[in-house]
Amino acid sequence: MIVELNSVGSVVDTETFFTYPKYIDGGYDKDGGVHICEVSDEWYSSLNEEDKYVVDTLFFMTKPT
Repeated sequence: MIVELNSVGSVVDTETFFTYPKYIDGGYDKDGGVHICEVSDEWYSSLNEEDKYVVDTLFFMTKPT
């Protein structure tokens, strides 16, 4: 499932844990993906609280138990 992260102009794929830049028309750059564990500190700090909750939840899902 694709979830929009409007505070940073991105989307995140909840199955692959990759984030992608969002186009103005609503699509996204499928070639510009970054895994949720490799996003920049600047990108992460730009997230609003709602988007940060989504990213944090997905990040913890990628950790081995």
